[in-house]
Amino acid sequence: MRADALRRRDALIDAAIELFRTQGPEVTLDRVAERAGVGIATLYRNFADKDALAIACTERMGLAFLERQQDINHRLEDADAAAAQALVHDYAQALLDIGAATLVPVFGLFRF
Repeated sequence: MRADALRRRDALIDAAIELFRTQGPEVTLDRVAERAGVGIATLYRNFADKDALAIACTERMGLAFLERQQDINHRLEDADAAAAQALVHDYAQALLDIGAATLVPVFGLFRF
């Protein structure tokens, strides 16, 4: 994928995550495209539908979660009790920062 196309795809995912976080799963694809600064045709070139976009958002957030999990596991190995407590607190805040709570209503978008 070309660098400019990848930037637009990333912008769409970033916009969708933010809008899902602030407006819930009812957000429209037109609104996502607008927030990302691209046309609706660009959105559809990257994602067939809202389900595909939601899956991409979930993948991005899942990877961020795994990176945080690996980091805290590594750091907890050498931490004393006070440091461990601070790490767990920071980890919980990081989960909020990446929007982990956003995943729950977004799963409702999927048609199983």
